[in-house]
Amino acid sequence: MMQKHGKLSNFWIYSALIIAFFVLECRSFAYEIELNEQGNSYALLIGINEYTNHSRLNTPINNVETLGKILTDQFDFQPEHIIKVTDQSPQPPTSENIENHIIYLGERLTEKDQLLIFFSGHSQMDENGETYWIPINGYQSHDNWLSHRYLIQTLIAKNLNTVRHIAIFSDGYFSGRLFNFKLAPPEVPETQYKEWLKKKTYLKSREILALNDQYWENNDKTNGLGLFAYYFTQALSHNKKRRVALESLLFGSELIQGPIESLTGVSVVYGRLKNSGDQGGQFILEKAKVLPKVKVSDCQINPTIGYVDDLFLISCQTTGPASRVNIQINGQKFPMVGNGMRWNHQTRVETSGKSFYYVTSYNNENVKGEKYKGSLETVSPSMPICNVVSARVSPQKGRVGETFHFKAQTDIPAHHVHLYIDDERYVMNGKSTKWTYSKSINTMGQMQYKIVTSNEAGIIGQMKDGTFQTNVPVVDVIKTKVMPEWGYIGEPFVFTSSTNKAAQEVFLEINGQTYAMKGAGRDWSFKTEINTPGLVEYRTVALNQMKKKGKALSANFSVSRKPLEIPDVMDISVLPDTVYKGESILIHAKTSSPAKIVYIELENQKDILRGNGTDWFYKTTIHKSQNLHFRIIAKNHRGMQGLAQDSSLRIKSIPSDTIKIIHAEVKPKNCDVGSDIFFHVLTDKPAKQVDVILEGDKIPLQGRDREWQLTQTIDLMGLIYYAIIPIDKRKIKGQSYIGHIEVSAGNPEIKRIRISPEKPSIDEEVTIHAHTDKPARRMTLLMGNITYPMTGSKRDFYFKHTYYSAKSHPFVLQPFNLKNVSGTKKQGKLEIFEPELPVPQVISVDIKPMETGFFFNERLLFSAQTDVPAKRTLLTLNGQSIEMNGVKKIWHLIYSKQKTGLNEYAIETFNEKGQSGKVKSGQFQIYEKKELPVNVTSVQVVPKQGLSGDLFYFSATTNRPANRVVLTISDTVYEMSGMDQNWQTQLNGYKSGKINFHIAAFNQSDIDGMIQTDYFTVLAPIHTKTNFNERKQAFIPLPPEERFLDHKNGTVTDKSTQLMWLKNPKTIPENYDAAIGYCRSLNIEGFTNWRLPTIEEWKKTIDPEQQNPALPKGHPFESLHTGIGYWSKTTHRFGPQYVYQMKLWYGKVGYMKKSQRALVWPVRYAGFD
Repeated sequence: MMQKHGKLSNFWIYSALIIAFFVLECRSFAYEIELNEQGNSYALLIGINEYTNHSRLNTPINNVETLGKILTDQFDFQPEHIIKVTDQSPQPPTSENIENHIIYLGERLTEKDQLLIFFSGHSQMDENGETYWIPINGYQSHDNWLSHRYLIQTLIAKNLNTVRHIAIFSDGYFSGRLFNFKLAPPEVPETQYKEWLKKKTYLKSREILALNDQYWENNDKTNGLGLFAYYFTQALSHNKKRRVALESLLFGSELIQGPIESLTGVSVVYGRLKNSGDQGGQFILEKAKVLPKVKVSDCQINPTIGYVDDLFLISCQTTGPASRVNIQINGQKFPMVGNGMRWNHQTRVETSGKSFYYVTSYNNENVKGEKYKGSLETVSPSMPICNVVSARVSPQKGRVGETFHFKAQTDIPAHHVHLYIDDERYVMNGKSTKWTYSKSINTMGQMQYKIVTSNEAGIIGQMKDGTFQTNVPVVDVIKTKVMPEWGYIGEPFVFTSSTNKAAQEVFLEINGQTYAMKGAGRDWSFKTEINTPGLVEYRTVALNQMKKKGKALSANFSVSRKPLEIPDVMDISVLPDTVYKGESILIHAKTSSPAKIVYIELENQKDILRGNGTDWFYKTTIHKSQNLHFRIIAKNHRGMQGLAQDSSLRIKSIPSDTIKIIHAEVKPKNCDVGSDIFFHVLTDKPAKQVDVILEGDKIPLQGRDREWQLTQTIDLMGLIYYAIIPIDKRKIKGQSYIGHIEVSAGNPEIKRIRISPEKPSIDEEVTIHAHTDKPARRMTLLMGNITYPMTGSKRDFYFKHTYYSAKSHPFVLQPFNLKNVSGTKKQGKLEIFEPELPVPQVISVDIKPMETGFFFNERLLFSAQTDVPAKRTLLTLNGQSIEMNGVKKIWHLIYSKQKTGLNEYAIETFNEKGQSGKVKSGQFQIYEKKELPVNVTSVQVVPKQGLSGDLFYFSATTNRPANRVVLTISDTVYEMSGMDQNWQTQLNGYKSGKINFHIAAFNQSDIDGMIQTDYFTVLAPIHTKTNFNERKQAFIPLPPEERFLDHKNGTVTDKSTQLMWLKNPKTIPENYDAAIGYCRSLNIEGFTNWRLPTIEEWKKTIDPEQQNPALPKGHPFESLHTGIGYWSKTTHRFGPQYVYQMKLWYGKVGYMKKSQRALVWPVRYAGFD
């Protein structure tokens, strides 16, 4: 028994092990599935401007809107996953509403999702160090404020505990007791980053980033955003990775590493929430889509053509924001200067001729776009101008298609010569001073030609123009024919004509009417009916392109009355297909030719069918079931009988419960073709469907049960029979109803005429559209005593033609009904206009010295370019007008009669009609004596490599004394200080990376010489201190006489620390909160963002070797008190209610409570001014 029990125990142990292994494997498999699944990204964005009990803020709502747009446009945040809570929301940002939103998110978010919370507004720290977000209705006390401890330990812990990632951004205070500070992201090699990111994605994270100060508003560099929000959105916008950890992004940006500490006196803090379930995971930001390649769309060269050693500016535009752009010129590669979509590069070319350059742009993911190729051209300054001295053409008059020979001679050897014929350009053949060109001219009339030459610089000299004439020979009709040569009345006759040359138009003259024949070139035709018997004379004549008639050709043909034909019965049909006894029957007979009378022999009786022509109908009713045989016989007008035809039909008994038509209303009974016929039918029982058989077409009626109706347009003519057939739900045919209507041809009227285009011009094809109220057989257009057949059928007809003169063309439209009887005429008028010529506008002007510069009595080259070809261009200089040389869009003039001083010019351009565009005006300076340009010979920047926020010193040396020297960085120009040949300046506040700059010098005439370029590198600082407030700012030791800069407006800048101080501190002691408020309220000549100095900044300002006050010798400050301490912004280690102070007697550091009183000496960071 024991042994048996032991075996049983072993069985259960093994089974349990197997089950456990299976469960572990399943969990492992589930984990693998989870790793391949990612949730959604959500955001709760809170921004408050208009507070009920606190001061108004200007930018929080804008912060929220900008951040929301970046998250949806650039990252994988869907618009429906972003909740914005602002003053403008239906539920304002009270504590209760914010809490409700968090509860809602807790119900919606899953364990795979991540949430970003952003608050922008007032925040506060109480005397115990607890911090709060102040809601829109927050009191002065913290009774209804949103406590950060409650937010983290209750709201988020209770409602969002399962959410994978949470990141909180506080644009203000946030208690350091709630999170563990983190000073730097983990160092992960780039090759391992993706794998590291994949692992960290699935671990929980609870991140916090806070300004840890009161809210800081915008300044002139934050684009309308608050300080914290500006650098946060900049960090997001400048991210170049497809997938990045939020922590890595923040530490690599200016949000943490940038100038916020210098501006505010505090550091942005980052950490992980305590006791929150944080597993060291990473909040992941993923780009919304792959960035498209950025292409260079256009590059402009200024000047377009320059001299050897001239400075060229190459300005390029990209299709989207680029991270960098490179340019390659003559085998050398350079980075271009710029940002976004505009990039520039300056260069000099030492050789004459054409030089090619290649521009390549990169998007924010460093993906290279297509290479752009362009060129610039340099020439020698003293290159002579080449002029055309003679031009002629032979023959002066000729025929269309004949070859014309053009000859030109220049005064000096030409680089190239162009012939323009009616604005079309041709390159002439030749060399030196003799040039020729031959061309076959295929257009008609008088034409203008112009011969233009230019030198290697593209400068146009004097040109010559003239005219020549082409004529078109008349066109003769050499053959005409009609088919058939004899025929019958009412039959169609086809007329054909051939010409000896291509004709513009050919007309047929017959029976007193003139008709336009159809065709092109040499072959033409026309089809019509002749309705009068006898010998008919006709004549055809052709017109050339100048509308001149040639030799006509006449002929005749015979038209007879058509003999009577004997009509045979060709076809018999019966409606309905299935016939019941007592039901109406419609028998339809068709004859081979028109009949006078048609008979039916039925049940030993003869009866007459109704109809005419070849269509005949017989309606009857048979009242017994039987097989019925009948015969139909037709006779012509002379009683001659044709072949008869026999047929039969079966009359069936009426099935039980068959549907009957108890009422059939059809109106009108008599109408014109094209009218609408209304059918209204009632059945004795509900029907499945009801059809009407009309001329062989089955058309369903609309309705249900017992009532059915239909409105149908009738485009047929004559006696029209119809059958109405009901069908029941069993699909069994019911008893039909047979009826007829009389449809006449009517009188078609033209209801609408439309001409397209609405304002046609010469040489443009015009279409005249006509629409009739009822079907017409044909339509003609009479214009200038010539009848033109129109194309179309039924109700719509059109006529296309091209006109060669601008005038009014009256016309008459004549419709014909289906019996070929003319209807009501309609008159119209066609206006042909002269084509509208575009008015040329001057789009660019370039003025260039031909000799040494802009000096008196020296030649200047004026160049202008228009947007469309111009007929002539006029330069007005100091009140005198001169015609410029050129053709189409390029115009030049060399002129030397300027005055010294300021010269004003205006350039106006005209089209063929003499219409002028907008005048382009400007000014330039002419100098009395020639000055040599000043060249920059060397530049230096110290340090060559520095940290963000460091001060960089720039110096330059010139080859001779300069009037002024400028430093250009990223399209921003800074005037340098100095004199003679030595110049310098200092700047800071640049983002991390390699920064290019160039320095240019100007002489007394403000003419710049050769520039020098260089670069410096800005590094993001690496923080290793345990306290963010202990970061060291750059300090530049300077002698006392150079250290302080008195702005003479009540402010002084300490150039060693880049801090601006009030020259006269406030002399009345204040408590800490009042001191903070006083600083924030200051605005001295536009200088804002004042604050209290940090204790570290105090230490850098103090000179321990001095006393009463302990400030550097020779300082400019006034109204100082040395017996009372001055506030600092730095919190003391005793707690949040204590801050450091500085006493100026000996420069000793102390501390005091915030409720006590001390002196206020405001400062602001001046490094960005």
